[in-house]
Amino acid sequence: MKTHLLVLFSFLLFQINVFAQEGDIIVRGKVIDADSGMPVPSANVIEKGTSNGVMTDFDGEFTIEVPANAVLQISYIGYSTTDIPVNGQTELTISFSPEASSLDEVIVVGYGTQRKIDLTGAVSVVDMEAMARQPSAQVAEQLQGQASGVTVASSGQPGEAPQVRIRGINTFGSSNPLYS
Repeated sequence: MKTHLLVLFSFLLFQINVFAQEGDIIVRGKVIDADSGMPVPSANVIEKGTSNGVMTDFDGEFTIEVPANAVLQISYIGYSTTDIPVNGQTELTISFSPEASSLDEVIVVGYGTQRKIDLTGAVSVVDMEAMARQPSAQVAEQLQGQASGVTVASSGQPGEAPQVRIRGINTFGSSNPLYS
C-alpha cells in the first residue's frame, strides 16, 4: 500500500513540474542597425514587465528563455526602445532604428557648436552657480573641482594667473588649454 502511495505521489509531482515549464521557450535572435545592417553589440533584451534579461554579444546575438507569449523590449543608447512580441517564435531578427532626437542634440564647445553625433572628444559641463559660490578673484581658480581631469595650481604669488591642466601635462607642444 505504501509503495502505491509513493508512486502516485511521485507521479503527481512530475506532472506539476511538467505543467510549470510548459509555456517557456528559448528564443535566439540578432539585433541589427536598421540603417547599416550592422549588429548592435551590448543592446539590452528584456522580457517586458520582468527583470529577466540579457545583453547582445559582439555579433548582436542573444539567447533568452521566456514564455511563448512574452514581449521582448530592446534598448540601447542612441536608439529608440523597441517592443517585439515573441508569439511562440524561437528565431528573431530585430531591426533597430537610431533615435533622431538624441542624435541631433547640439553641444556648445569652446570653438563653436557641434551636433552630439559628430562630437569625438570628451565634454564636461561646468555649473556656473557652483563657480559663483567659490570666493576667488580668478575665474581659472573657480574651475578647480568643477570638471573631472581639470587641475588648477596656483604659484602663491599675488596677481599671478594659476596654471590650468587638463588630464595632466602629457602633450606635444604647449600644455596650456585653450579657453576664453
